[in-house]
Amino acid sequence: MKTVLDEPRLIQEYSSEYFRLVNYYSNLKRTAIFVKYYNLAMGESPRKDITLETYDDYIKTQNRWNIYELTPVQIIGAIQNTPENAIDLKGQSILSATTIQLYTIDNPRIGDLVTFYKPSESEEVLRVVGIRMQLNSNYSTEPMKFYEVDLETAPIKYSNVSQLLKSGHFVYDLTIERNVEYTYYKEYIQQMKKLEELLDELKPHYLHQHDFYGADGNVVCEVNELMYFVKSRFNNKYYRLFENVRSPYGYWDHYNFKYESIEDLSKSAAGRKFNLIDYSTNLEKEYTLPKSCPCSKEMSNLDKLLYIFMSLISVLNPILKYVNHPNNYHNKKYKPIKKIYPEGNNVVEPEDKNYDVGR
Repeated sequence: MKTVLDEPRLIQEYSSEYFRLVNYYSNLKRTAIFVKYYNLAMGESPRKDITLETYDDYIKTQNRWNIYELTPVQIIGAIQNTPENAIDLKGQSILSATTIQLYTIDNPRIGDLVTFYKPSESEEVLRVVGIRMQLNSNYSTEPMKFYEVDLETAPIKYSNVSQLLKSGHFVYDLTIERNVEYTYYKEYIQQMKKLEELLDELKPHYLHQHDFYGADGNVVCEVNELMYFVKSRFNNKYYRLFENVRSPYGYWDHYNFKYESIEDLSKSAAGRKFNLIDYSTNLEKEYTLPKSCPCSKEMSNLDKLLYIFMSLISVLNPILKYVNHPNNYHNKKYKPIKKIYPEGNNVVEPEDKNYDVGR
């Protein structure tokens, strides 16, 4: 009886894994081109004659748009240019048309706008004139929607696109496979650059003969355990970051871990008390970091290493808040936070309500 009851659950897990892998390989393994997608915000735009307004005129209406940067396109057709002659309007012109396949826009609409990034960057603006759904797995464990969208030249100049009224501004982050608030994403990128700089400062403290991080004859437990959390979080099958930074396997193989999470390491940094091990005698001792200037030339190598550790902790906290966000479906243990948007898109938003998201 137990086997019969477990079968549907097992099939559900297989289905979930299948769709997750399809998403993963679509994003990271297949070649793709990226577009900037302007999605009409129906809830904030005038309802009256909305189809006519969006089809004929973009600037003079009060329609608002959600802008999606770096929207991946899985398939793009050949762009066909057809000459057109409208004597009573603008004379001779070129009408462009193509087809693209989207899978990160939940609700594409007739009249949406598309512009291209490099290497297909141009000053052409295309509008959506036809939509077909290639795959609808909206009710599967990992929902997916593949839309085939027909595009043609839009009646708006490239220089005028910036005048469109903006409702929301998002970026598609391939690492978490979600649309993210633009200003929130920029802050995340800035923190990641700081993290990369600090990890470069950490490299001289790696002891090749012992395969761990240390200074002045001591193994610094906090630094090596922090690197374990950094490497496990940013260097697995979903992430390929900081591969040029050494992993302290020597510490992981020969010493017992004293901390269970980065939160515990943060408490140690706040108290300025650290655990050292003399790697020649294996004697353990506690060390309190003096409150000296981090840029002092008289500072010992040990103190320099500990100050780098404290800087790493301060930078990692906001980064982990981003990558561990409940809407990231690689983090199932976190309880989801529901947020309703006019478009119904899965959008990651800062948990801190005082965070400026640029709206």
